[in-house]
Amino acid sequence: PLVRLNFLSLGFHWITVKGSPATRAEAPIIVSNHQTFLDIWVWLWQLLPVGVSAAENMRFPVMGPIMQAFQTIFVNREDHSSGQSAAQQIKDTVEDPRYPQVMIYPEGNTSNGQSICAFKAGAFQPGVPVQVAVVEYSSPSWAPFDPCWVEPLGIPVHILALRLLLQPYMNLTITYLPPALPSAQELEDPSIFMTRVQRLMADKKRVPVTGHSFGDTALMFRAKKHGLPPAQFVMEMDRATKEFGIGVTETKDCLDLFAKGLKSQEAGKKDARLKGPGLMLALGLLEDDSNAEALLATFDQDRSGDVNFREFIAGLAPLAAAGTDGKFAEGKFYERAIKKMKAII
Repeated sequence: PLVRLNFLSLGFHWITVKGSPATRAEAPIIVSNHQTFLDIWVWLWQLLPVGVSAAENMRFPVMGPIMQAFQTIFVNREDHSSGQSAAQQIKDTVEDPRYPQVMIYPEGNTSNGQSICAFKAGAFQPGVPVQVAVVEYSSPSWAPFDPCWVEPLGIPVHILALRLLLQPYMNLTITYLPPALPSAQELEDPSIFMTRVQRLMADKKRVPVTGHSFGDTALMFRAKKHGLPPAQFVMEMDRATKEFGIGVTETKDCLDLFAKGLKSQEAGKKDARLKGPGLMLALGLLEDDSNAEALLATFDQDRSGDVNFREFIAGLAPLAAAGTDGKFAEGKFYERAIKKMKAII
């Protein structure tokens, strides 16, 4: 009742629930899309589950203690070992009948709801049935407001809550789909199960699936720190990792180099594209190097005469790749690439 009163105070006079939640025996894991801090209240009201949340959420004055009281599994999204530990905790919790269902946001990040972002595998590795639950928010056409926790970048929760308090009313729809049971093939390869469930969620919301992830949010914050337009550094990091073999931390290192090059050409900061001299500076090469023109042409995939951040990463990737023996040279992604580049030049 207290949670429902909370929603009422924020303008959610009517909440529609379609379908019904599965029992723990039918689906030990519930997965949902994630758009705003309100999602946490939705599931406290509906299910009282064990949740999975970003470690930084423990710092919130009210929500932090509440999540800890509900034995939430916390994960550091930039630490691979933390993700592995969380996956094991999810498996242990699912296998222990003393715990309630586990609620997971497999996107691992909030989005604007216009797509379903890349899924993390933790919800699908235990090999148990999973129920998809879709949450959708809407406002009256004459007083539009989007409660998603994404724009402007880094908006404080209390500002978002205040704007909700000023709304005449809001609508919330919760839709439960039938539990999805993993096939024998999906038990062998959880990524297949993950992809199927992701598609179920996207189809229900009538939106596309993308490769965006928390890594893109981390890049946007790093770009903002450098005074650069954050939107220019969104890469669909899940796909970039598979395509270029680069992680979030290494991509942020490359962004720092890219920003260094941009600072030398003030005219390029607005559109975040490197010209020849800026590219040479970012790579630690002499600006008057005779290979500058050829190097720019190598990175400039769209033949625009300059290089954006994705082209910068794509140009470094083959140089940072493993050798014919399958082993990587010592050093970070950009260090391996630049070292090899200098050797070639």
